[in-house]
Amino acid sequence: MSVRSHREVVTASPFDVAVIGAGPAGATAALYLARGGKRVALIERETLPRYKTCGGGVVGRAFRILPGDVKIPVEHACFAAEANFLESGLSFRVERDFPIVSMTMRADLDKALADAAAAAGAELIAPCALLDLSQDADGVDLETSRGKLRAAFVIGADGVLSTVARKAARMCTRASPASRGSTSRRWRRGTGGSSRSASTCRAAS
Repeated sequence: MSVRSHREVVTASPFDVAVIGAGPAGATAALYLARGGKRVALIERETLPRYKTCGGGVVGRAFRILPGDVKIPVEHACFAAEANFLESGLSFRVERDFPIVSMTMRADLDKALADAAAAAGAELIAPCALLDLSQDADGVDLETSRGKLRAAFVIGADGVLSTVARKAARMCTRASPASRGSTSRRWRRGTGGSSRSASTCRAAS
């Protein structure tokens, strides 16, 4: 397992992929990439485990996407769901023989997935904040609160206020039409809670 403590300084070193954000999407992406033999940096702004204001409900479809061999800390499995509409008096209830929603604490869920990614060979760098990004034809340079590093590709899984999204949007607006072809594959931004979701910016995605 590779985890850099806060005392260490990140230096310029080549990674295949830098994943920004060690939530469920980022940690799961880092885990599968590391298992696939890629050199991965998993960069998280906070020290794990960290409290996150979140309902902690993982729906069944999302739960099935999570790595099956990683023990997911579930506090309560919900096999029934009910919706009541007060004005109309309508009520609906559904029951399943598998959990419709699994309740978990995000601090525990995120740490379990990040630890699994680190155990698979990803380098977990936390706490570490992304400050800026720049790109050339061969990869991406990342400036962080712990120094600089370089990666061939970047996955942004850093939430709704994503630094990666802001920096990639800046790159989109600055990229010339001639450069769009060479930059179009360097950035991937994860969206939502699923590790499979991503949006692409044509100029800098």
